[in-house]
Amino acid sequence: DANKQIIPNIYTQLRLQQAALQYQATHLPLLLSGVEAPWMQRWLLHKNIPTTWLEKRSLNTCENARFTALLLQKQGGAAAIELVTDAYHMPRSRRLFALNGIETVPVIAPLPVEPMVWWPDRRNLTHTRRAIHELIAVARDVWVGETNCREVP
Repeated sequence: DANKQIIPNIYTQLRLQQAALQYQATHLPLLLSGVEAPWMQRWLLHKNIPTTWLEKRSLNTCENARFTALLLQKQGGAAAIELVTDAYHMPRSRRLFALNGIETVPVIAPLPVEPMVWWPDRRNLTHTRRAIHELIAVARDVWVGETNCREVP
């Protein structure tokens, strides 16, 4: 930001806002995953939303799922979790969590811009890019396997 502080990007902020809404509705414990987890935790604390667990070593979605599963196992396990991410990322995320033994309940976070009805609008490029990225990633995961996923944190 302007003060040279690390802050979550707009995509992460929208996911955090959705997680905060879920927490306020359910009071389920929050687990934040990824190297950016400490900054996400700080952002939530400014909104008076506590986090229970931080997984701070994962560098991608595969590692988010794998390292979260390991962390939850150490805590006694979890039959299912509410997974907060955007609609484009949700199918791949759910698949990777399932491969790591975690059932997920999808909680869709919004994207910064809504798709426009008429496709040539430049705001739709965000949605097109997100959709294509996820389609390619799913195809890679299914055909080749996840090649950049460490075994242990």
